[in-house]
Parts: sequence; C-alpha cells; structure tokens
Amino acid sequence: MSLDEIPLGRLERTIVDCLSRNMGKWVQTETILAAAYGNRPDGGPNGAEAVIRVTVSHLRKKLSKYGYVIEGYAHAGRRLIREGCDGGTTEQRSS
Repeated sequence: MSLDEIPLGRLERTIVDCLSRNMGKWVQTETILAAAYGNRPDGGPNGAEAVIRVTVSHLRKKLSKYGYVIEGYAHAGRRLIREGCDGGTTEQRSS
C-alpha cells in the first residue's frame, strides 16, 4: 500500500508528506514544525514540539502495519524508510 492510501489525520498526513518528500533522509524537527504550523500566524500551539513527538509516536505504530518506519536520532531529526531498507530499524530511536 502506498503512503497516500493509508488513512491518516491532517497533522499525521502533513508529517508523513514532509518525511516522504525526503524519503530516507534526515529531516530536522524545525522543518517538520514549519510544515505543520508554518502558515499559522501564532507559529503553532504551545508545546508544538511535544505535539509532533506524540503524533510521530502514533504514526510509528500506524505505519509499521504497512512496512514503513520512522526513525529518530538525536540531533539528526527523523526519517521515513521502508522496513528493512537503509539499515532497517537498528539505529537509535528517540521521539
């Protein structure tokens, strides 16, 4: 199943689209925040980074059913890969 066919909420879709445009490459949290909230005059809700972190946690569970993995690595950001590709899921994860 392609990423476009997976049922996701609005914020989940925004995050997945941001990561999938850079498939396999590390995406900084600031880039994800800009994709999610950049068009808002207030820059997003208080605790926007925590919202992204929780949403990514939920996305990991949802996407794993379809063979996709969101990896997180301190100071590198997050990346979306197909399970088993580019080293699999063996790298250190963080939310």
